Amino acid sequence: MSCSQNGFKDVDVETFETLCTRDNVVIVDVRTPEEFSTGHIANAVNIDFKNPDFKSEFLKTVSKDKIVALYCRSGRRSAGAASIISEGGYKEIYNLQGGILSWQQQNKPIEK
Repeated sequence: MSCSQNGFKDVDVETFETLCTRDNVVIVDVRTPEEFSTGHIANAVNIDFKNPDFKSEFLKTVSKDKIVALYCRSGRRSAGAASIISEGGYKEIYNLQGGILSWQQQNKPIEK
């Protein structure tokens, strides 16, 4: 796990998968609804990073007492999203390095 000054941690697929099994974790897919519909990690909620209301949508949807696990296609958008929401008072924010592409390369399950 690499810790950054941005208020979130980049984690590998194995660590992200372990996080996803915890009760107090919200998995957030920040891709577009179209991308989300092609397949996503189980139990993920979709909050589109490209939506101009992303931050307010996120703050409305995800409780501050939850641990946040973010991902996108390759890890770039979710890192941007993590930076933005880290100012929102969330205690723990994790970003999946390599996004869902890495997840799928390691043959992890996705849902449609």
